[in-house]
Amino acid sequence: PAIPGVELKIREPDGEGVGEILARSPSLFRGYDGDSEQTERTLREGWLYTGDLGRLDEEGRLHVVGRLKDAIVDATGNTVHPDEVEDLYSGCKDVAELAVAGVPGKGGHELVGALVVPQTDVEGGAQGARERIREFVAVRGEALPYAKRIKTLHFTSRPLPRTHTRKVRRAEVARLLAEKASASAMGARRKRKQQAQQDDPLNTAQIFQEVAGIDPARIVPSADLSQDLGLDSIALAEVAIALAEAARKPAPETLTNVNTVADLLELFDQRAEAATLYPQTAPARAIGFPEPVRRAGHKFLDTLQDVGYGTLLEAKVLGRGNVPHHTNAIIVANHCSHLDVGLIKYALGEYGETIVSAGARDYFFQDTLRATYFENFTHVVPFDRHDSVRKSLDLFVRLLKQGKRVVIFPEGTRSVPGRMGAFKPGLGLLVQASRTGILPVYLSGTHKCMPKGTMLPKREPMQARIGQFLPADVLLERTAHLGRRQQANRIVELTHTALCTLRDGQPFSLEQALPRQSPSEERASLERREKKRKRSSGVEAGS
Repeated sequence: PAIPGVELKIREPDGEGVGEILARSPSLFRGYDGDSEQTERTLREGWLYTGDLGRLDEEGRLHVVGRLKDAIVDATGNTVHPDEVEDLYSGCKDVAELAVAGVPGKGGHELVGALVVPQTDVEGGAQGARERIREFVAVRGEALPYAKRIKTLHFTSRPLPRTHTRKVRRAEVARLLAEKASASAMGARRKRKQQAQQDDPLNTAQIFQEVAGIDPARIVPSADLSQDLGLDSIALAEVAIALAEAARKPAPETLTNVNTVADLLELFDQRAEAATLYPQTAPARAIGFPEPVRRAGHKFLDTLQDVGYGTLLEAKVLGRGNVPHHTNAIIVANHCSHLDVGLIKYALGEYGETIVSAGARDYFFQDTLRATYFENFTHVVPFDRHDSVRKSLDLFVRLLKQGKRVVIFPEGTRSVPGRMGAFKPGLGLLVQASRTGILPVYLSGTHKCMPKGTMLPKREPMQARIGQFLPADVLLERTAHLGRRQQANRIVELTHTALCTLRDGQPFSLEQALPRQSPSEERASLERREKKRKRSSGVEAGS
């Protein structure tokens, strides 16, 4: 807490409550002798603008997270604090020193860069340490939000630049990272020129250029997709879709362990082999029932479900007042158990009567019995998990236009209870394509009630927390100044934050997490969209 007589406040806090720390007191100094400009910047209306970033907790305690001048602003407008990232990547025994700083990226934004001094007195020496550090950074990054992942990693054998008080000189670290990034890009180009021309039936380099705007000379098998090419999750998904279409193969189900261009291309070789070894079989045919029988079956199962969740399992529901009865929504939730969809439907009441969720055709519809049950009497619609992301998006958009409430589990698989994995990029693309808002729902207790591999639930406390509705027009309008990929990524990150705050029992404010643009930002955004519209229609800008 502040010492007696000192008042603290946070200027322009973000969604996590972090902003510049301001302080004032009767003993505050009057200014800098002989430096009126510095005084005007630092002292305003009796407040000292410290230049430090921090947040105040509920008990009024101040938590300092770094310096304002060191903050990194990425392509989606997220503010990343180097000190926090350094803490998130701590614990690797092969690291002697690590410092994080912003590295210039395309479009004026910054990438999260790390300069590492590896240990030398370890197995394999410095070279062995570098290999293990790369693996550590990749694995640790998978569990972090995309904004807080290290995007570019470089090594040095020299000690990190520090002040006489042993603080890292971040400006110097940023300069060293920029120099190393430039040298790496030049090396990649030289390697490309020296490399013998290879047969590339997919036109990989051309696809990278068309989809992500990357110089074809930089597309070499060893190029790291994130650190060398700067691809975010949305761009990587779009490149994978384009490569799949060129190869006439389904898009990969996951890109979790894909780090380099070679890893990405190898996926399509593996999928070709799998298609040969395990040819696709025709889907099982469901036995059709008359519509009155289907309706009666639905009504019986819905009643049974309500009794099961409400009476037998005593499920609790919080936040029903957030349900947007005036419009449709994409229901986004964490996924821990087969009970999740039923709990969502029960929690939403009448609003949940038209919900649907996608079920893998090769699991839920693999034989006639299952196909008959799920097609006639449940809210599960079949999808082929080997289809491209684009086909899956088309399916969900069609369902939303039919008035269905689509349930999405953006982690892509069942998660560890209490932990929130990274979200897949498709959610942001779906909001863009359907212009439908998001209703976050956090589920707890379903894993204990029905763990993976069990057939029947047991009585355990379970709960559904319904969060603030995130309207599509607000999400899209307030991120319109971003590029398409960055916009989709920002929507995914906002939804992830909303669910995490629900999990932690904290309030989430869309107004704070995604504030309105200033008039100048709105004008600039409109001008960019108008120029884009004119280019697409063949009209010269400014004519």
